[in-house]
Amino acid sequence: MPSWKDGEESSKEEELANPGTTIDASFCGRAADASIKCTLHLAPCMKYVAFEGKDTVRRFYGCVVPQKQMDVDKDMEKLAISKEKESATFGKMKEMEKLAEEHKELKCILRSQGEIIRNTRKERDEMQKERDWQIEEKKKLEFLVGDLMKAGHGNKDKLAKIKSILDE
Repeated sequence: MPSWKDGEESSKEEELANPGTTIDASFCGRAADASIKCTLHLAPCMKYVAFEGKDTVRRFYGCVVPQKQMDVDKDMEKLAISKEKESATFGKMKEMEKLAEEHKELKCILRSQGEIIRNTRKERDEMQKERDWQIEEKKKLEFLVGDLMKAGHGNKDKLAKIKSILDE
């Protein structure tokens, strides 16, 4: 297990597995300082030099206890599964936010459509009242015209009588 910390770059997952290492003649063997111990196994550390990954040629103190490959594989599987669950949860949260926004927009559209329908009904009712009033006025005018026509015929009859009297 590496004994160094890179600040924010190091994580607990990185501490569980040593990178690929090789022995360097100038830096190998047990740690001279017996106080340096593996925090996981409490065993003394060995001097290693990394040869793969971002830590290539980096020298570090690693755990003496060999890590079983199955444990590393299980840890990696668990990590992959947890990351998948986390990304699925994040995706669901994003989808829920999107659906909430769409719901909000649809509510606004529904509200405006309701207002339009109410206004249209009011206008229709007003037009209906105006149409009924115009029908009543038309009937009154028809009766008035009828009365005038009767009066006009009555006057023609009277004029015809007067003319016949004058002709005699």
